[in-house]
Amino acid sequence: MYLLKNAIKLVLFTLVLNLTSCKAQYPDLEDGIYAEFITNKGVMVAKLNYEITPRNGC
Repeated sequence: MYLLKNAIKLVLFTLVLNLTSCKAQYPDLEDGIYAEFITNKGVMVAKLNYEITPRNGC
């Protein structure tokens, strides 16, 4: 019984954690790959333009 209670608590905690972590920090941005830079002068968000980025390697 003790194991079942702990398992239920763990499942509920994981569910709540997953539901609260899915909030979009920048909801006005379109789909894409972004990087967030935090500096002493503020926050900067940059979008990766993968279509024009040079491809190195294979």
